[in-house]
Amino acid sequence: MKNGHDNGCSSKNPVVMIVCNNGGHLLQAVQLKKIFSPDQLLWVTKEDSDSQSLLPEGFIPGFFPTQRHLLNYCRNFWLAIKIFRRYPSLKVVLSTGAGIAPPFFLAARLLGRKTIFIESFSRVFSPSLSGRLCRSLASRFYVQWEEIRHHYPQAVYRGRIF
Repeated sequence: MKNGHDNGCSSKNPVVMIVCNNGGHLLQAVQLKKIFSPDQLLWVTKEDSDSQSLLPEGFIPGFFPTQRHLLNYCRNFWLAIKIFRRYPSLKVVLSTGAGIAPPFFLAARLLGRKTIFIESFSRVFSPSLSGRLCRSLASRFYVQWEEIRHHYPQAVYRGRIF
């Protein structure tokens, strides 16, 4: 898309798009690699040295900053639409947060795709902004701590990713 890391996956027919911010969100999402075949995944995250080292198979860079940044929210929404058009095999958008998730979830739901949100490991007692925004857009919503379930009555607790 805009740089040398525009091959978000090793397949032309990915099934799952993992969308997340860098840092801890990406570190949690990378733990999910072990349950998927590499050719099933397409990654969208922030372009930095961490994402380049954690995702040597490639990724599509999103637009940052995302915190309360309406222009980048719109850019990420249109990026999501563009990715869905380029990869019609995508069936699911999965995110561990944060601000990049809502525009991708909105695009996915408008296009009839499933969405899975996993609330951050760091959220034990209070919900994240991205969790609150994605709650109504998520086909499945997971929490990593029992203590936060009262904020998300529909959430599923299956333990922690790590």
